[in-house]
Amino acid sequence: MIKDILDSVYQVMDWIFWPLFHISSNPKFNAILGVMLISLLISVIIVGITSKIVDQKRMKKLKAKTAKYQETIKKAQKRKNMKKVSSIQKEMMKNQKEMMGMSMKPMMYTMIPIIVIFTWLSQYDFLNDFITQQGYLIALPFTLPKFGATLGWLGWYILCSLPMSVLIKKILKIEGP
Repeated sequence: MIKDILDSVYQVMDWIFWPLFHISSNPKFNAILGVMLISLLISVIIVGITSKIVDQKRMKKLKAKTAKYQETIKKAQKRKNMKKVSSIQKEMMKNQKEMMGMSMKPMMYTMIPIIVIFTWLSQYDFLNDFITQQGYLIALPFTLPKFGATLGWLGWYILCSLPMSVLIKKILKIEGP
């Protein structure tokens, strides 16, 4: 029963995301661009949800407070005042705990949809056929330690999503992880 529901969801996703993977007549370009666009879409959704759920003013204050704590710790360490270092670290941990709690809230809303999208991507015929034929999705001009010079869809997704998320947050002036 769950498999039937997921199959139906994946069929709808095939229909919705098909245009992202068929922009040109070049299958390689389409596969690379399709994953990149999915990455952009997910990044926009996550940042959008974060902007609505996380108290941006509070997060900004907490970040500023953490920066002050770090500066105070550096000064205390230079003076070899380990008691003060320990005391400030405890305060900073409370601050970071609150920041972490605020950062986790958006994950509660985005985790299930992301798992569904990732599962769909891992089973998407167009993408899998391309990767099976080529052996990888993208060849990098450099070698990553432990990963090599080629990436599948997940590696490419991660490589795209990190800078996109940072850029979207900067543009929208969103505080958060």
